[in-house]
Amino acid sequence: MKKRHGFTLIETMVVMAILTILLSLGIALVAGLMRLERMTARSMAAHVAMSRLIDQWRDDVHAATGILEQHETHRSGPACLILKIGSSVTVYTVVSGRIERATNGPGPRNERYALPSDGSKARFERRGATVALVVDDTLRENVNQRSDSVAVLGLDLPARSQP
Repeated sequence: MKKRHGFTLIETMVVMAILTILLSLGIALVAGLMRLERMTARSMAAHVAMSRLIDQWRDDVHAATGILEQHETHRSGPACLILKIGSSVTVYTVVSGRIERATNGPGPRNERYALPSDGSKARFERRGATVALVVDDTLRENVNQRSDSVAVLGLDLPARSQP
């Protein structure tokens, strides 16, 4: 019998099928990792935005000398907080998926802070000289996360160190 060199058609097709399966698994793995990275980046961006909002909000509440019931077209309530800071007024309003800050004092005049997710709801609660910013976040069906940020009016705190 003569010895053959090379591969048969069946052997080549089996190797191609195995490579196709391995390549499909690799593509699925990479797609899953990319989706996980997007979710992580979105979550991190929401966390950073909420941290900026809470830091600014606390600074404003601590610097405030009082809470106004009404200013121009705004009226204080769960969706609106009006702070008197020296001779200026700063208004926080909850508007569909975000919190807006407007001031006639120093610094940025209008800022918008996105809430963590589409299912997030925010409100302001007053308890004497204490003010709370409450964010209820619907993570998944029947899974809610609540975060309360509490600040005291006129509490003179040392300035935060900026990185």
